[in-house]
Amino acid sequence: MLSNNIEDAIKNCPTLKNANIGELSKIGKLVHFDSGEIIIQDKSDEQNLYFIVEGIVSLYKLNMYGGKKAILILGPGKALNETVMSEKSASIFARSVTKTTLLSFSKESFKKYLLSDADTALNLIDSMSLKIRRLYHQLKNTCKSYHLDKQIASKLWKLGRDFGVPSSIDTNTPCIKIDFKMSTISLAELMGTTRESTSRSLKVLFEKNLVCTKNGYFLIKDIEELRKYSLHPKID
Repeated sequence: MLSNNIEDAIKNCPTLKNANIGELSKIGKLVHFDSGEIIIQDKSDEQNLYFIVEGIVSLYKLNMYGGKKAILILGPGKALNETVMSEKSASIFARSVTKTTLLSFSKESFKKYLLSDADTALNLIDSMSLKIRRLYHQLKNTCKSYHLDKQIASKLWKLGRDFGVPSSIDTNTPCIKIDFKMSTISLAELMGTTRESTSRSLKVLFEKNLVCTKNGYFLIKDIEELRKYSLHPKID
């Protein structure tokens, strides 16, 4: 059930953990999106800063042919678009992967609030810094010598770490389920490659008995073995 309590939403957001709940409650509101809805349009004049309360959101770009390249997938507690605090237009698309509730502040009112709350300002900088570090890691993985099956293994391991829940393949086989549906096309968009290349690489992971799919969900059979498989080969 999607939340309707703004004070609880603020309390459960790590970036706002030291914030004045009373003051933020006056300037914030909760907004709801159905699965698949566009939250932010690239190049739009976005005026609101969002934090994810419930649900999962994909940040992506479109290439010149209209193909998607997913940049980040974010879950509850994460700041969605810290870059809105600049005076520039939005630089990315944001789309809800599941039903989603966001905590929304106008950027002008939030800027005024930050003048009296240095801790929250620093937390917002930390949130943006973590995104930058993740982007650096993605750039490293664009090296062509790093095989796509290992890149996909790394991505599935991270999704399992961030969004995984205990599940089972059958009555005797426990596993970790990535707790939102994801097609091969969606995974290809996340990897910035084609569906065909993604399918071939997934087949490798299936044959190695590291992952499988069931009812539209990815199941990780052994998350530690998946992590080990995803590592870059050592160079002597």
